[in-house]
Amino acid sequence: MYKITLGSGLCATRYGIEFSRGVGMTDNARIAETLKAKGFSVEVLPDENITEISVESLEKMSDDELVLFANQYNIDLGQSKARQGIIGKIKTRLENE
Repeated sequence: MYKITLGSGLCATRYGIEFSRGVGMTDNARIAETLKAKGFSVEVLPDENITEISVESLEKMSDDELVLFANQYNIDLGQSKARQGIIGKIKTRLENE
């Protein structure tokens, strides 16, 4: 998994990646390398199974990272906008895995 950071607060889909406040995630190495060559920040993230995620690691994520994580694992956030609501939805999904 790759975390791509653009220089702006873009909230859109670009290069097949959904960006929220300029941060997006992809598992496509070719796209990640292309964006890195264009000067964007690309961070390689360890592959984790959703059941291996701890509550502590969720607490350490930024709000944008939580939303991206939820999108990555197809977790429906419903109307949750607040940090604790988003974490609650993710925790519910973790408990059901």
